[in-house]
Amino acid sequence: MPADPARPAMVKRTLFIVRGAPGSGKSRLARIIAPGACYSADDYFETLAMEYAKTYEEVWKAEKLGAAHDECFDRVHGAMAARCNRISVHNTFIKRSEIQRYRELATERGYELNVIRMESNFGNVHKVPVGKVDKMRRELEAWEC
Repeated sequence: MPADPARPAMVKRTLFIVRGAPGSGKSRLARIIAPGACYSADDYFETLAMEYAKTYEEVWKAEKLGAAHDECFDRVHGAMAARCNRISVHNTFIKRSEIQRYRELATERGYELNVIRMESNFGNVHKVPVGKVDKMRRELEAWEC
């Protein structure tokens, strides 16, 4: 039976995890996929930089990384509570375990989870040292969702 054109199709709520090393194109793709609900841990440091009129590199501190990831997760949770249909998270997600809480949240909230691995190399905007980026590329676990 053909679909009724007067009745809109059901939209599947989807959480996109966009993962890869710095400079792989994560942010750009994530903003295309879900321009209204696009989050990353980098947002935390970018906000700090704007608040203090400093550069990202000046405010980035390893000891604040946990808080940055927690804030990112909380923002995704808020977007789901607001019933956004398409949400994207663009962090490195080098290890499979790093997406576990997002997987659990997606399941709990009825979101389909799609993981996209980026492998390009466009150079990174946050001036992560080349050696560190190369190490992350080597460590990037290959896994299926």
